[in-house]
Amino acid sequence: MIATSRTPASDFFMTALLDSRLAPFVDGLHSARLGDSSTASADARRLSLVNAPKLSALLRQMASTVSSITAAERGEFAFALAGLEQPLCTLDLGLDGDVAGTRFIRRYERGMLLDTLGRREEALHWYDSIGGVEWRT
Repeated sequence: MIATSRTPASDFFMTALLDSRLAPFVDGLHSARLGDSSTASADARRLSLVNAPKLSALLRQMASTVSSITAAERGEFAFALAGLEQPLCTLDLGLDGDVAGTRFIRRYERGMLLDTLGRREEALHWYDSIGGVEWRT
C-alpha cells in the first residue's frame, strides 16, 4: 500500500481532475515546464475563455500563472516576475486556505525567479512563506 498525504497542492490537483474547467491550468503548467510554450499559451487562453462568473478571478489568476511560468522558461525573467507579483484573488475553495493551489505555486515560482535574478535574500523570504517551512541553512 502506498502512503499518501493531503496537501494544498494535492487537493488542488484532485479538484482539477474533477472539474474540467480547471484542467487547462494543470495542462499549462506541465506544458510550460516541458518548454512547449505554444501549448502552454493556448492553455492560458483556454482558461480565460471559461464561462464561470464565480470563478473568473481565479481563472484569470491561473492564466497569469501559466503565462508567467511560460515566460520564465523562455528566459523572460523580469516579465515572469511581474506577472507573479500581481495580487492574489480572494476566492477560497476550501483547500486548506489556499486558492486552489495557486498560492503555493506562485510563491515557489517567485522565489525561483528571484534566485535566478541573483536576489537570494528576497527569494528566501518567498520560500519561507510556503507552509511555514524554513528554507535557510
